Amino acid sequence: MKILKAIGGIFVKIWRWIKNTAWVQPLLIVGAIFGVIFSIPAITGWVQGLINNANSADTFYKNFQKSLEGGKDSDADRLLSNYYTYYKNSDDGDPTKIQKNIPESEKKYFLMFTTTANSQAADIKEGFEVLRDKWKEYYPPKDGRDFKLYTIYTDEKTEQTSKNETAFAKFLSRKSWFFENAAEAGKSSHYYDNKKITDDDLETLANADPDNFKAPLILLVDWNFSKEIYHTEGDDKGKKAGITQVTFNIEGGDSYSRAKSLADCWNQEGDFSSHPTPTPSQAI
Repeated sequence: MKILKAIGGIFVKIWRWIKNTAWVQPLLIVGAIFGVIFSIPAITGWVQGLINNANSADTFYKNFQKSLEGGKDSDADRLLSNYYTYYKNSDDGDPTKIQKNIPESEKKYFLMFTTTANSQAADIKEGFEVLRDKWKEYYPPKDGRDFKLYTIYTDEKTEQTSKNETAFAKFLSRKSWFFENAAEAGKSSHYYDNKKITDDDLETLANADPDNFKAPLILLVDWNFSKEIYHTEGDDKGKKAGITQVTFNIEGGDSYSRAKSLADCWNQEGDFSSHPTPTPSQAI
């Protein structure tokens, strides 16, 4: 009997606790509901952050990245070393003597130097994205080649990064000749003649100083360059292969106009030709 009374006492205590605390249950339910409601913005923000990250300029550009990781054995170094080999063997830039030895992936491409979260590069990204998606449909290349873009991040941190020198600074020391070549190509271009790039910018580019390096920088490398395709009769500008265009900015008020400017760069038309696009005042 004592055992039964003890068991009964336990159930009585449980019942009393339920009666005494029943008022807490609605509060718990209401609190849970409000907890869910107040957490919705945080969840929405988290999801939106994932979407924004997926669509960000850096996410786009890093799909085409040539990394500095590995120092002189990095993908970025290898790309420029290949460029040097092609140029050195081209008899001062004659593409007909080297085209057969160049892989398809390096015969013609945009090369962009940029930094993380670069607002100007973010605007240009929209143009690149449209150009890639509408390639040969809206912006047909004269040479019939595929869209090709490579990017190098000047603020990339690698195992070679030290307290006193960044990976890109070391890269510039190894490849200073490339930027001197780029400056020379820029000054011999129609784009320069059309006053779209300044002597100061080209001088800064030639110096390859990591403290003053201007980004974004977009180069067009073309080993298939053909006077018959790109130039009018008697026009000697840009005949040599290698770096053919240099720009720090892509003009345009929206993604499609920027894509058109990039297509002009590829095809050497508009501001990148001897017949620049007229300004509105000139067109009247």
